[in-house]
Amino acid sequence: EWKIMSNLVSAGLQEKARLALRMVTLLNPEDVSSVLEAIEACQDKTPVVDERLQMAVDTFRLPVDDASDEDKNVASLVAYFLLKNLTLAGYTSPDNKLYSLLLRAVLVAMKYTRDIKLLNVPQSKVGILNNEIETDSCGFGIYPGLHNIQKFATGEASHVIEWFSTKKLVLTSFRKIEKDSPVVLFTNPTKAPNEVKKPSDLITFRCGNDLCTNYFPLKENTKEKVITCPLDECGLKTNIWDRLRQIQKLKKDFASGKEELERGEVTLAKDIFRDVIDEWDRMIIRPYRELISVEEAFVKALFCERGDRERMLVEGNQMGKIVNVKKDQPAQPKPEESEEPLMSKFVEIKK
Repeated sequence: EWKIMSNLVSAGLQEKARLALRMVTLLNPEDVSSVLEAIEACQDKTPVVDERLQMAVDTFRLPVDDASDEDKNVASLVAYFLLKNLTLAGYTSPDNKLYSLLLRAVLVAMKYTRDIKLLNVPQSKVGILNNEIETDSCGFGIYPGLHNIQKFATGEASHVIEWFSTKKLVLTSFRKIEKDSPVVLFTNPTKAPNEVKKPSDLITFRCGNDLCTNYFPLKENTKEKVITCPLDECGLKTNIWDRLRQIQKLKKDFASGKEELERGEVTLAKDIFRDVIDEWDRMIIRPYRELISVEEAFVKALFCERGDRERMLVEGNQMGKIVNVKKDQPAQPKPEESEEPLMSKFVEIKK
């Protein structure tokens, strides 16, 4: 790639095309035929390939059959340009199948490339709840195992946040998944939410019996004090008045958590938000506006915690050594206790 770097720069080759080039050049020229044979194998059975080529085969086998004619034309031109440059650099396939692999690589890169992002979280958290978390793209990658997950874990609203660690895509859930509930890892923007709009002051209380699935929709300013579950197998009395008092306490805890986040105590604020969410889920059934607000703040705290770690890694990295930037670092490091201090002695020689 270094031999043709000037050609790539002068042509203004974009990141996806460069990633497609890297997908091919990571292979030895003699492996091109083996990878192509594995790609063209029947999709119903997994081809038997060398273990060192398995990741490459999985990436090239990502489906691109739905590519538009315009995308195919663009991919063919880019693949031809890359082929000419690789030929000049001496990278050639013994059986002249390099163009087919380059064309496949460009189509895969056009569809499946994802930005590898760093969180740009400010050191001061004042007003962080009212602002969006900024991100900076620091690289691009393709995750072949993600395609099958997306097919079965895409829905109206995602229950996870995404972040990156040493090129790995990490999905962190911010919500407890109830039994028999779908796991949604990715949001489908084309699918409209199918939720019934409820009055903003309506709370759906759970029955006081943890084993009972019954619930009681009531207004927040209800005068009900005790409700008896009508189910024959339950019949437990739920103290609504006590839960309303607990709600007021949760609102105060939420306000306290926001203050802690504004002061920069991210971990403490995150723990407060999580405890408030757990208590809300114990008493009511989603959705409820107050619970949604707490969950949004909890997600923001998770982003802040991760973003602070990434910023500390950059700011605290001095000559390859991680230091605590909150403390003043001495210009001259102190000698270790086991080391003897260096001393000089002046000797005057009389003539």
